[in-house]
Amino acid sequence: SSECDMELFDKYIKWVSSQDEVYVFLNGDILAPAPKQGVSKEEYDPLVFASALAQKILSIRHKILWAQQGDDEEKMAKNNGLDPLKIVCEKLDIPYFEEPVYADICWKGNIFTFFCLHGRTRAIQKGAKLNAALRSRDFQEHTMFTIMSHAGDAIFKDIPRICQDQRNFVLVERKEYYIISPSFKLYFGSDAARKGYPPFSKGAISCRLYADGTYKISS
Repeated sequence: SSECDMELFDKYIKWVSSQDEVYVFLNGDILAPAPKQGVSKEEYDPLVFASALAQKILSIRHKILWAQQGDDEEKMAKNNGLDPLKIVCEKLDIPYFEEPVYADICWKGNIFTFFCLHGRTRAIQKGAKLNAALRSRDFQEHTMFTIMSHAGDAIFKDIPRICQDQRNFVLVERKEYYIISPSFKLYFGSDAARKGYPPFSKGAISCRLYADGTYKISS
């Protein structure tokens, strides 16, 4: 997209490529949204964006665990008859999902649990944005990391959950992290700037997994 902070995006790609222990996933709204009224399908070719993205992430494709559809990709699929992010993922052999992703990462005898959703919210205030990510707490058991995007912010909160240790017959307190992930969108010239909304948070929040089974987050 013309609104992408390409310099920062390239910097992160280089960093991911240089760190053996770093992996990533794509949480939706990765490609430019479908054009609004007044732009014909002949003037808009989503495959151009798909080709550019494929070249950008080619060097780290083996480090992308999965990708999922955001509302921008969903709109393109409906309006243009194809999802360009899905095409990129098929080409680069990246698992792709059209719904939120439940994932367990098994490492060193430990299981680290994730629930990743693109999310939907029109909230402006940080607390209201976080509430959108917290909805999943109503229907899920203990999950270490719940990550939502879409909101153009960087927010995280750790919440304890009381769980049953069925092996030792005791109650234990286990931490859950709820995360709103930032983006790579430029602010000036965007709809948000024109409407007087605050600037976007940019970059990434990382989930840290350790060999002893502990976990935390870092920005």
